[in-house]
Amino acid sequence: MAERVVTCIERLASFIARHWLLAVNSAMFLFIFPAFLAPYLMSIGMERPAKLVYALYRLTCHQLPERSFFVFGHKMALCARCSSLYISFWGVGLFYGLWRSTPLGRRCRLSPLRLRFLFLLALPMAIDGTMQLLGFWESTNTLRAITGALAGGGFGLFAYPLLDRGFSEVREP
Repeated sequence: MAERVVTCIERLASFIARHWLLAVNSAMFLFIFPAFLAPYLMSIGMERPAKLVYALYRLTCHQLPERSFFVFGHKMALCARCSSLYISFWGVGLFYGLWRSTPLGRRCRLSPLRLRFLFLLALPMAIDGTMQLLGFWESTNTLRAITGALAGGGFGLFAYPLLDRGFSEVREP
C-alpha cells in the first residue's frame, strides 16, 4: 500500500515537473479572465455573479473607478496597474512557452532576469505610486498601465526561467 502511494506521488510530481508552464499559464488566465468577465456580466444584467467577482478581486486590488479601465461600460475588477501587471506577467509566460518550443529554445535556456534589472523595471511603478500617494502628481491610467506592464514583464522574466530551472532539476534522474 505504501509503495503504491509513493508511486502515485512520484507520478504526480513527474507530471507537474513536465507540465508546470501549462499549469502556471492556465492559472494566470483563470485569474485574469474574471476581471474582464465581471464588467460583461454587469452589462447584460447579471449583477449577482458580477458582484461576486468584484468582491473576490477586492482582496487583491482597490478597484477605484478613477484608476480602472472600463469595458462594456463598467469598470474592470482590477485597476489599470494591476491589470497590466498580471497580463504582462502572463504574456511573458506565453512567450516563454513559445520560446521553449523552438529548436533554439530547447538548446539555450534563458537565465532569470538579474535582480538589479528586475528592480529597474519595477522602479517606475514604485515611483509613480509613491509620488501619487504623497500628492506630488495624479497619475493617469496610461502611466499606471505602462509601469504595471514593465513590472509584470520583469517579474515574468525573473520567475519563469527560475521555475524552469527548478523543475528541470526535478525532471533529471
